[in-house]
Amino acid sequence: MKYPGLGYVGSERISALYGLHETIHDQKSIGIQHFFIDDYKTDLIYSGMTVVTHEDKAYFGDRVKPKAGHPDRHSPKHSSVLDHCIYTDTFCYQHFTKIDRIGAYETLMVTESEIKNTTHSVQAYQCSALLISQPNVKTFIKKYKNQFIVVGENKWYGLIVPNNEVARVSIDAPSGFMYHGIEDILFKKNTYVGPIMDVNPIAFSLSKTLILEPNESFVFKWFIAVGDNEAEIKKQIDRYEDKQYFAEIKNYWTQWLGKSNNSKESKTMLVALKAASLNGFLPADLTGHYFTGGRVCFYVRDALMASRAFIYSNHSIEAKQIVDMLMLCPRKENGEFYQRYTPDLIPDEGANNNVFSQIDVIGYFGRVIDDFQRLYGQWIVDYPNFKMTIDTLLKIDQKDGLYGPEGGVNEGVYGPAFITSTNMFIVGGLIGAIEYANKTKHEADAVRWSKWVKRIMQGIEGNFLEEKYFSYGFVDYQPELIRRYDTPQLLASSLGYPLNSKYKTNFYTLLKIARYFKNGIGYSEQEYHNGPWLFNTAGAAETAYLLGDFETYHALRKWMLHHRNAYGLLPEAIDARNEKNSFINPLMWANAEYVVVENVEIMARLRNEKTHF
Repeated sequence: MKYPGLGYVGSERISALYGLHETIHDQKSIGIQHFFIDDYKTDLIYSGMTVVTHEDKAYFGDRVKPKAGHPDRHSPKHSSVLDHCIYTDTFCYQHFTKIDRIGAYETLMVTESEIKNTTHSVQAYQCSALLISQPNVKTFIKKYKNQFIVVGENKWYGLIVPNNEVARVSIDAPSGFMYHGIEDILFKKNTYVGPIMDVNPIAFSLSKTLILEPNESFVFKWFIAVGDNEAEIKKQIDRYEDKQYFAEIKNYWTQWLGKSNNSKESKTMLVALKAASLNGFLPADLTGHYFTGGRVCFYVRDALMASRAFIYSNHSIEAKQIVDMLMLCPRKENGEFYQRYTPDLIPDEGANNNVFSQIDVIGYFGRVIDDFQRLYGQWIVDYPNFKMTIDTLLKIDQKDGLYGPEGGVNEGVYGPAFITSTNMFIVGGLIGAIEYANKTKHEADAVRWSKWVKRIMQGIEGNFLEEKYFSYGFVDYQPELIRRYDTPQLLASSLGYPLNSKYKTNFYTLLKIARYFKNGIGYSEQEYHNGPWLFNTAGAAETAYLLGDFETYHALRKWMLHHRNAYGLLPEAIDARNEKNSFINPLMWANAEYVVVENVEIMARLRNEKTHF
């Protein structure tokens, strides 16, 4: 089951969303669909692609646009990821084939399109690199040595097309329904006459014409080079040389991956996670669904879950960067983190559900800090700051031993609640906190937190139903238990919640009542994205491994792999009505959690170590 390819392309300084046969939720852009340099404060590129024109038609992405008429959609013959870091799509047309490739390393994003004349006669093809800047970003463009230098909000980059022959520039639609750049290429108009600056989108392209004999091929290459200023972009243009850039990209990522011992599938996901993390700001999503105010957001829960993936896969630098970014975020008066933050680290709660509190984060936080120290010997948050975060619980209400009301991992689907899964996560985090306290001679805190663990677990155990699973929990607007299942509870074991008899029984009950499509695990009986969710399925796999049920572990893991997209990445969920449809493709957390599944042996070793609790 391969869903349309959409993935993250980037390096230390670059991050972008890319896909030639799947668009983000607004359904308007194609190719490079976002582009960021160094941070996520300014989105610079609305769309970027190779455009091939032949016999009055433009071929770009999965679209074939004649001069007169709407674009036809043309699916690729094959899409894949090469060497974990190069997205590839093969398109077969009547008069030629086109193989598109993209990858990034250091300060370069590299794109190439291999064009082959499949006719029996000589053919002319025009190849163009087309970029369209984002609306409402003041963008300045000028030429230097026949290439483009671009600056938007003090972010500099260059568009480089070796030996190009024609440059075109025009203002495109401020509405987001871009058309002018394609028209410029198709109708051969708006050649470059001088520098231009505008807050409306600017469509700019560099083109060259190929004359190919029958069965002859040519590789059309273009690059986006980033730098700190105009001089650095000029240097990159000046030092361009014709070499095997994709070999260098492979080497760059092979060296980075050399630190981990992951399967080929999880290596692809690790590269994507790394590509999307700019100095520790790892967005919840780049497709636009989980944006806040039209911008990417730092979702504390998702980011901490991704840090676990880096911790267990031997990428400590990236894990620490995420925690360092979190510690820069402002907090509420009670010490609690906000649910989400803008790229400026301004709190913004109202992305999809306006959850006023989300204390499950305390569980992830405590576990991440403890596990990092166990594997790498360093406490990455000083004790006073760590203690302040844990002691946020002193200012949170309780009901029957459970903390709340809040939204939890479920983001408040049933309203403010005292949620069983949240409190399971908190138990896991507190057990990690007890380790920190004991190892640093803060015994009084360890004793106090141990009492909290016992009290919470007593409350959780009281929520075990006669149907042999834990209930969702309580809401604050009525006294009855919500009897619906809640599979995020299956993530709790990997965070350190004890594998007692009731938890084990809960696990096997949920495997029976929460399944979709044989081995996919649902969420909490909610209608939002009804169907199996990938990170819930991952949590089930992790629990199966910890219980020694390796048959179930492998079955769940293989099911996840069967539901990747064409670039080897996982969506958030699968449509219960049609397994061929996915929701939020791809999602950061789903891929991070699969990396944990692949590194479960390391995580299990930590869970099985003797603790002070």
